Amino acid sequence: MAIHYTEFEAAALQAAAEYPGLARRIQVGDPRVLAGMRANAIMLAMLSQQMDLCLFESAERARDTTVLADAAMRGILPLARPASVTLEVTNRSSARYMLSPGRRLIDQKGRTFVVTGSVSIDVGASGLVEATQRTERVVTFTASSATRYQRIEVPTVPAQQLAGLEVWRVRSDGRDAFEFRPDYCNTDVGDFGYTVEVDERRRTWIRFGAAGSVGYQVQPGDQFEIRVFDCEGAATGARAGDVFTFEYSEVETVDPYISMRLYSVDDVGADAPGMGDLRVLTRYPSTYDHNAVYLGNFQYLIRRYLSTGVRFLSCWNEQIEESVRGPSEDSINTLFVACLVKDMAQAEVRQRVESIIKRADDSYRIKHVSAVLTPVRMAITATVPAVHDEDAVRALIRKTILGAFGDGAEMVSVGLRNQIRETVIHRLLRESVQELRDNSADIAVSIELPDEIMPEHYLYVTYDSLTVGVSKNDHRPGLWNV
Repeated sequence: MAIHYTEFEAAALQAAAEYPGLARRIQVGDPRVLAGMRANAIMLAMLSQQMDLCLFESAERARDTTVLADAAMRGILPLARPASVTLEVTNRSSARYMLSPGRRLIDQKGRTFVVTGSVSIDVGASGLVEATQRTERVVTFTASSATRYQRIEVPTVPAQQLAGLEVWRVRSDGRDAFEFRPDYCNTDVGDFGYTVEVDERRRTWIRFGAAGSVGYQVQPGDQFEIRVFDCEGAATGARAGDVFTFEYSEVETVDPYISMRLYSVDDVGADAPGMGDLRVLTRYPSTYDHNAVYLGNFQYLIRRYLSTGVRFLSCWNEQIEESVRGPSEDSINTLFVACLVKDMAQAEVRQRVESIIKRADDSYRIKHVSAVLTPVRMAITATVPAVHDEDAVRALIRKTILGAFGDGAEMVSVGLRNQIRETVIHRLLRESVQELRDNSADIAVSIELPDEIMPEHYLYVTYDSLTVGVSKNDHRPGLWNV
């Protein structure tokens, strides 16, 4: 256990008593002596605290620096997901207006968005166009020597989070695109690929390959252009009707007559993993980071790259599919995925899931299955001692159940693992509701599940499907009966 600074200070004062001259100065409170003792005692206490934390490092990553170093070793990248929105554009000019991809816009909070779609709008009419919250900058690098596993640091920008990278080798007659290959996966010798590393100080590096080993080795004179995409993470506070404006207006155009308002938020975005997220992510073996050898790893792989906001994810193979729907040629070497993500359009969810799986293993066929929302009817009857308030207990039980098994809760977001079981609910209520820990309290749980549960069934509890009844226990010992 860490030693408090007062204990160090007391030991120092006791040792100083052996020196009469020093002891008299301490007795009169000479700050020239006491200040030094107090400062040393505090420093020793801080050192004792660090040594105490080190005792737990072998089993639990206690310090932030250890978590960051572990995350760097496992290749967990500090990537944020930019927000995507749909804008309603109104043309109040006297000519037809064309809004093209690449135009930069600013919302009410000063965030920069880039138009990703295109729309042509007649005079006096309105149209919809997609935009993404991101900024773009270019980093250039010229190799001075043939360095094996050459790496380039990606500089960060204050108040911005890294969202993506594009790497190009620029030649006099063109340019070559380099692909992101996590941990050099599926990269042969000479392939134009790169991997991304993060050190314990959260600095981001691009690393190339080595001749005769893996990937492409940088040669003297090679010029690289790195496009860095930044974003602000989750675009919180965005509401329909928010006003958007052009970052700049082109000369002699109808831009001043164009108005833009937020129509819908297709993807609210997500911040890069914080310290709390990293503590959980680093618990997984490093071999799970990018390789999906077993079925369970596909679940983890998809969830990891979709970041936060996964309401439901179920991923299964042909064996499970044929066990519930019978044999079929269409099921051979196929992965089936049902996924729901909060504030993200289903088309984009499916596109991202397919990209994640193909990057890990392109030998599978992928079939997307629509998740079936299946509210579970649950009835809970509780009996509590007469001293407790029935309404308060009823409200607390409802809050506990909906928090654990409601829409988007972690316990129900994983497919093929039904956690809505009586034993789980009994244990949860006993642990969470103080009034139910009394020996005279009792709980009865009734759950109505579908007769046949399919892999794509999203089982969760809603406010309407949950019934809670609480009554008081009027049992009194015979000795006290009137």
